[in-house]
Amino acid sequence: MFDAVCEQAIQQMEAEVPFDPYDLPGYAARLVRLHERRPEIMRLCTWQRLERTDSEPSPAGIAYARAQIDAIAQAQKTGDLPAHFHPGFLLGLVLHLATGWVSVSPEFEAAIDVPDPERRARHVEDAIRALLSQPASA
Repeated sequence: MFDAVCEQAIQQMEAEVPFDPYDLPGYAARLVRLHERRPEIMRLCTWQRLERTDSEPSPAGIAYARAQIDAIAQAQKTGDLPAHFHPGFLLGLVLHLATGWVSVSPEFEAAIDVPDPERRARHVEDAIRALLSQPASA
């Protein structure tokens, strides 16, 4: 049952926030907005990480991630995305920045004083733009 619910959540996320390797900053901002509207998606992910560590990964989730990684790799090959990060690592950075707000404590959220969800989405979008503009380290 849990796997079916997770697969449905992935399908809904794909439909609501289509992945666009040519606009990773915009994609990340759209994910921030999605998670503001639909916090149950990240709750499912958290539950899976905490309670189902011995379970096999979801085939739908693996396919979803691989398709995104392949799309990033293709965009890197054509020069549309910088190649200073491995495609899978770049996707991980984008996803972590986009989902970071849903896992912070209420105290941290209050302390940083960025309560407006739209402003948080713009900050994440700017952070991804900066990430993509940085050269590879030596």
